[in-house]
Amino acid sequence: MKTDWSPHIERTVRNAAAVLVAVYTAGYILGEWVHALNDAIANMIKPAPAPMAPPAIHPLMAIADDMQAYTVKQLQAMVGTKRRMRKAELIAQLITC
Repeated sequence: MKTDWSPHIERTVRNAAAVLVAVYTAGYILGEWVHALNDAIANMIKPAPAPMAPPAIHPLMAIADDMQAYTVKQLQAMVGTKRRMRKAELIAQLITC
């Protein structure tokens, strides 16, 4: 006598499908929970903000400060003029050249 296996196979497949759906759903919910927990922990442990950088000094300003050490005659020689000018005007001419 031959046994009909189709009801047994059908029942096994249905049971296996129910288990797979339950395991998948549990894994999905667990993954969502872990992700939310990770975000919460990351928000609690934020690094300290970086210190503000000091204001940058324009390079031409640094050059102008260095040129203050020269005399008016030295600056006139650098500019190539004999006209009497203030030291600030001579430095400005040197920088804009």
